[in-house]
Amino acid sequence: MPKRAFQVSVEAIEGLTPTVKVFRLGFAADAGFDFVAGQYVMVDIPRDAGILQKAYSIASSPMQRGSIDLCIKLIEGGYASTYFHRAVEIGTTLTIHEAQGTFVDRGVDRERLYVATGTGIAPIRSMIQALYATGFDGPLWLFFGVRYEDEILYEAEWRRLAADHPRFRFLPTVSRPRAWTGDVGWVQDLLRRRLTDPEHKEAYVCGVVPMVKAVKPLLIELGVPRPQIHTEKYT
Repeated sequence: MPKRAFQVSVEAIEGLTPTVKVFRLGFAADAGFDFVAGQYVMVDIPRDAGILQKAYSIASSPMQRGSIDLCIKLIEGGYASTYFHRAVEIGTTLTIHEAQGTFVDRGVDRERLYVATGTGIAPIRSMIQALYATGFDGPLWLFFGVRYEDEILYEAEWRRLAADHPRFRFLPTVSRPRAWTGDVGWVQDLLRRRLTDPEHKEAYVCGVVPMVKAVKPLLIELGVPRPQIHTEKYT
């Protein structure tokens, strides 16, 4: 069955880093668009005489009414990301399709463990925001790996949550530090050093394919039961 299409207007554009921007897409008041935190949308990108469809995870919570945020990194040679970064402006009209995907919170009574690299943080941000909006205050771990310290997306937000919620643990790591004084290395290295009580974790992993392929077996090795690991791969 074809996915329902929605016309959206770009309401705001925010640069998070030199290569990452957040695009806020607004809906008509009666659009009827809804989604579950962690899902993604397909976006129609005009290309020559046709349309290229590209999947982007929603980075905002379902509680953000009337709009969604897409967190998009400019990829060298990437047609869709280049279109967003170079051609999309405030007021641009786009077509997206109804939300889909199964990378969503399972609602079980276990500690949440989130593992992300780069813009893989987008659906995880949506899930974390949705949890706290409903009064959640359980144990929650966020392991976030980036190359350089200025690529820690939404860093101020994570540190604010950690300050406000003692059971929220934010653990960033930088693989190519410049002046960084925190943890250094890949997110896999950080998991080996800092993960505790793995059998009690419900794990959500999102990032590029090589990272996900490396982290899932590592979590199993460290003691997270396979059925408690959920992944989303970015290409």
